[in-house]
Amino acid sequence: MKKGKIGQILCTALWLLQLVVELAAAVSVRSLNMLPDRYFLLLAGVLALLLVITGLLLRRKKGGAFEKKRKNGTVRRIFGGILAVIMIVGCTAIRIVVGQVHSAVDGVTGAAETVNVSMSVYVAAEDPAQSIADASGYRFAALKDYEAVRTEQTVSVIRQEVGGEISLTEYATLTELVEALYAGDVDALILNSAYVSLLEEIEELADFTDKTRILYTAVIEQTIYKPTEPTDPDAADTAVPTEEPFTISGSPFIMYISGSDTRDYYLSTSRSDVNILMVVNPETKMVLLVNTPRDYYVKNPAGGGSMDKLTHCGIYGINCSVDALEMLYDADIRYYSQINFTGVETLVDAIGGIDVYADYGFYALSTYWVNEGWNHLNGEQALGFARDRYHQADGDNGRGRNQMKVIQGVINKVTSGTTIIENYSGILDSIQGMFKTSVTMEEIGELVKMQLEDMASWTIRSYAVTGTGGSDITYSMPGLYCYVMYPDEARVAYGQELIQRVLDGEVLTEEDMVCPN
Repeated sequence: MKKGKIGQILCTALWLLQLVVELAAAVSVRSLNMLPDRYFLLLAGVLALLLVITGLLLRRKKGGAFEKKRKNGTVRRIFGGILAVIMIVGCTAIRIVVGQVHSAVDGVTGAAETVNVSMSVYVAAEDPAQSIADASGYRFAALKDYEAVRTEQTVSVIRQEVGGEISLTEYATLTELVEALYAGDVDALILNSAYVSLLEEIEELADFTDKTRILYTAVIEQTIYKPTEPTDPDAADTAVPTEEPFTISGSPFIMYISGSDTRDYYLSTSRSDVNILMVVNPETKMVLLVNTPRDYYVKNPAGGGSMDKLTHCGIYGINCSVDALEMLYDADIRYYSQINFTGVETLVDAIGGIDVYADYGFYALSTYWVNEGWNHLNGEQALGFARDRYHQADGDNGRGRNQMKVIQGVINKVTSGTTIIENYSGILDSIQGMFKTSVTMEEIGELVKMQLEDMASWTIRSYAVTGTGGSDITYSMPGLYCYVMYPDEARVAYGQELIQRVLDGEVLTEEDMVCPN
């Protein structure tokens, strides 16, 4: 076979490969459903044009000025081959990126049905046991009535590990449980790892993690708490209009934003330190952020309506927190998003930092100085700004306002310019394992398409409910008096009013953020 014939076969094969890869890239982008139609058609048009140009460059012509000079024809095909290779590599990269986006978004979307709960066996720090098998014959202890199902499952696992029955004593409160270990009355505690954070609220037990160590952890899968549906038709929620079919890009909705108090590279059941309702009206481009202090004294749905701190509701799953806030504000919360502290840091760094306004200068977490006025913060600084309460004139209330400023800074950054496109890789890394939302992948696509279509700016307002500090019994820490914040009913009622006004299509002003009572 002549060299010219072989060369033409190779050129044809290269062009056909480019065609296949371009089609695959276009299909993958379309399946992601995040580009507005006009952008997708533009992309498809550019790919088609480059395919035609490549074909003309690679095509062998007989006769004509170019073929009279074989050298010129060879150079033309070389350029065509280079362009074809560039397009093949580029379209392959597009498919890889789309696959990464699809995988990442799919991994964090959709309401969870179950949650993995870590039930750990704690022993004294100096205990000689090195494995659960060494604990054969130990006297175990657990909370009475609380975590009963999980404790029973954990005991069953421990029996298998030690090869026989175990001695188990139950205590009514966390204090009694821990003090039994300290006094030597028992050798090991069976405790939900999330409860350890509650011990920080008890001064005499705050050193629990220093005096103990985890000998063994059993991961128990449990169906998460789910809110009960109203049985009274007249009690059905009417906050979100139902006359038209709901679409996330065209209908108002409320999303609960929960900030988990963990620093792990994965989400787990824990207290919720950040509790913000984000009320969104896509038509008016209005966002209202409503902050509720973590210590708010509310009804805990998981405890049958017993009073508890809002932050404790997070221990029973995010739906428990959602239901508690729905009862507090008499509103329908359609979605939730949950992120932990490490996720906040990596997300802010991924988008190149955020700009926040400080009402006055202070040392955030006694680590770095925040200037009065505007500050550009990286991830670590933004997290410190959001977590600091000891340098805020009004403590938790000030911290809540700063948390909303961080959220507002993130919203402003990702909805302006090409931040998401330019920093997609870091953003995807920041949400892996540390972020979860009940918004579906299709709905996220709708929101992205909407923003890319109009590139509109949003009006963002912040409102915080407050209360009076006190001490009271909580469902999650029976028998102990904890610091709580009793709700200011007037501010809660005004918060309900603001939420409804946004849902009804009103654009709120800064003056509206001041409670008239």
